[in-house]
Amino acid sequence: MPSKGIGRWELSIGEHGICMKRGLEFAGYGWKDYNCLAEAEDTFYFVNTGAGRGIECIPVPKWVFKDHGEMDAFLNFCRDRGVKWSGVDKTGGLLKNDRMLYILIALVLLAVLISSIIRAVCL
Repeated sequence: MPSKGIGRWELSIGEHGICMKRGLEFAGYGWKDYNCLAEAEDTFYFVNTGAGRGIECIPVPKWVFKDHGEMDAFLNFCRDRGVKWSGVDKTGGLLKNDRMLYILIALVLLAVLISSIIRAVCL
């Protein structure tokens, strides 16, 4: 992303890569630069890990697609250009309440196991 990357940018995705424009500023990137597409819950990210300054990414919010068909066409277009796609991490999507439920179940099972051992020893 350009060094003055904060603000609203117009993003266009075409045959040769990604173009970004804001006012008179313009930046163009080829598919070799941003060759990985990561998916989060509400956003896609074009990722450039070979930037030399760490990881750079260009966000594409999912609300810009009118339906799932258009989103699938976008993913197929990117895949045809050699962009690797990484879907949503399902394990990272567990809510804290779900994790707490699993911990609570484990503690109850542990308590039952301990009480069974105590009964067996005392009888």
